[in-house]
Amino acid sequence: MGMKISELAKACNVNKETVRYYERKGLIAGPPRNESGYRIYSEETADRIRFIKRMKELDFSLKEIHLLFGVVDQDGERCKDMYVFTVQKTKEIER
Repeated sequence: MGMKISELAKACNVNKETVRYYERKGLIAGPPRNESGYRIYSEETADRIRFIKRMKELDFSLKEIHLLFGVVDQDGERCKDMYVFTVQKTKEIER
């Protein structure tokens, strides 16, 4: 069963504008619409938003999170420098 944007925002403890912002930035996919025209979000989208929130708590930027999602999304362009990114981020975290 899918969720409308207000239900998704409540389930993830964010506001609706955050959901829209993540869509614009390509962090979450734009959802399909139901017959009434409402956007219907999946539980996978909710999981992704919760992951984004957790990574932000660990001081990852949205740009860095977008790069990490390149692995999940199997996006070769975002993945090409993943080793360099992870080494640099590990050093940054250790400091």
